[in-house]
Amino acid sequence: MKKWIVFYNKHTNNELTRITIEGTFPDEIQATNELLASDIGLEVTDIYTLVK
Repeated sequence: MKKWIVFYNKHTNNELTRITIEGTFPDEIQATNELLASDIGLEVTDIYTLVK
């Protein structure tokens, strides 16, 4: 079973996107977080992640 890193909007608890843990590179989580925040118009601190 694959493990996923799931990104959520902390205000709505809606899932924004997910990536697999397998094959991620250093700083990929932070980079994804920053891109999501920029694309959606949120602050980086408005996004949280969970591993599922």
